[in-house]
Amino acid sequence: MAMQDAGRRFNLFWLRIPKRTAAVDPQRRMSACLFGYAALLLFLWIVLVAQQRVWGEAYRAAAVRPQRRIESIVAPRGRIYSADGRVLADHRQSISLAVHYRFLEDPPDPVWLRRQARARVDRRYRNDLVRLEQAEREFLRWREAQMTRLAELCGLPPEVWKQRTAAIQSRVQRIVERVNDRAVRRPAQTEPAASASFFGRLWAKMVDAVRSAGEAGDGPPIIVVEQRQHHIIVDDLPSETVEAIRREFESVPSIRLIARTKRFYPQGATAAHLIGYMGAIGPEEIGLWNDRWKQAYAEVVASGEMPDAERAASAAGGEPASAERAADDESLVLRDQIEYSSDDWVGATGIERQYEIELRGRRGRHVVYPTAGGRVLAAFDAPPPLPGRDLMLTIDLRLQRQAEELLDAALQRAEAFEAAAPRGGAIVVLDVSSGAVIAAASSPRYDPNVFLSADRADAARLAADPSRPLFDRAAQMALQPGSAFKVVTAAALLHQHGFDPSRPLVCRGYLERADRHRCELFVRTGRGHGAMTLSDALTESCNVYFFHHAAEMGAGPLVEWAQRFGVGRRTGIDLPAE
Repeated sequence: MAMQDAGRRFNLFWLRIPKRTAAVDPQRRMSACLFGYAALLLFLWIVLVAQQRVWGEAYRAAAVRPQRRIESIVAPRGRIYSADGRVLADHRQSISLAVHYRFLEDPPDPVWLRRQARARVDRRYRNDLVRLEQAEREFLRWREAQMTRLAELCGLPPEVWKQRTAAIQSRVQRIVERVNDRAVRRPAQTEPAASASFFGRLWAKMVDAVRSAGEAGDGPPIIVVEQRQHHIIVDDLPSETVEAIRREFESVPSIRLIARTKRFYPQGATAAHLIGYMGAIGPEEIGLWNDRWKQAYAEVVASGEMPDAERAASAAGGEPASAERAADDESLVLRDQIEYSSDDWVGATGIERQYEIELRGRRGRHVVYPTAGGRVLAAFDAPPPLPGRDLMLTIDLRLQRQAEELLDAALQRAEAFEAAAPRGGAIVVLDVSSGAVIAAASSPRYDPNVFLSADRADAARLAADPSRPLFDRAAQMALQPGSAFKVVTAAALLHQHGFDPSRPLVCRGYLERADRHRCELFVRTGRGHGAMTLSDALTESCNVYFFHHAAEMGAGPLVEWAQRFGVGRRTGIDLPAE
């Protein structure tokens, strides 16, 4: 197109840029944003008002309510009685010295040590590393002095004290290692199904990534409850030692005196293998015994013999001070509470182990409401401990002692007159009318009170004794039936065709040779029983009579009748190691 004025030059300012129309009005956009912010603020305001009006009272009550501290109370263990009412196993109150794990840990935990040092430094200098390190050294010297003084008050040599604290630390560290090992074990990753949606597969990959990040092992180790607890160092303290510790260590929270019930056996070594003894629970047994206790407790509650509601309110003087507090502590009555912990003692052998759950009872909880300064506002048991059940055995204590005396005398005679004297023996006496065991003696024996002492030297000597006094020969040893087998032989003979129990057999004291297959009478006097019928042979315990007829009858009938009588099978007696 020709320009109207060719002589005029092109001027950029003549161009006009057309005015653009916005797709969205900025004023509208700003109004929408303000409305959204206002709605969010309104929502937050409504939530705050609702919390203030609906839950405000509860929050205010929680703010002024003191912290609750729960202390475990071990239930008194059930007693064990003989058939004539004599106490075979009992419990009594004792005071134990317990030290917090962090206080006895060597080397100390750095975080805990720094916290103790900061508490000793003036607030103005708590960021001064030089002062903190100096405070740490002073605290360690003070801690060592406290430990030395405690060992002195308890009458323990320093090396024995260190052995006990090292044993506690070793046990707790094993628990820590197992817990952390289980925590870092990576669970099996599940591949998402092929038919899963895109978002399902994406979610599975995100979960795996989070797991992998959490299993890298770079995080802090898990702190187990044993690292926050006090552990018993010395048990059964005398009263003068208790008073001295209270006087000197009242202001040291890491040192605590614990009242607890202690097992003891008033009859000493009598029936020791039957009763058994108590021992410290092993780390691998804690879960096992807790599972058994939960199962047994659930069965008892289900049967109606021990309902929770009745037991929780049964302690006179131990009820909460108000209904609100009772409701607050209702959660303390738990069927799945932890009954066994690393400081517990359990039945190790005998009746103590067989009836551990019944004898133990149920642990209680002592609830304390302290102020920030440590003053106790209120304290009560919720629930109180339930004592264990008492057991009465079929053992007659007088007969048990007599059997043990006879057994010991027989072993002493054998040791004096025989070149290869037996190391031990057993006597079992049954009630013929009921089959109940009324005496079961085993020799050599031990005093179960030895295992209740914190000094393990005597227990170690028993375990190393070549005569094996801890071995229950009455229930655990496979022995020849001896003269008891004559009853089996007599029953087999009576069922043989042509056998006449009234026909006599002349006993000359031995079967064929004078140095073997003999009667006890011949060994002692050099003569035989003479003419013996079956009833005479049973009465006089004539070996020759039964040797002769057993050889004529053969092994087949003897094996058959031995099986019928249960020879070689377990009796099912309620002892854990038959």
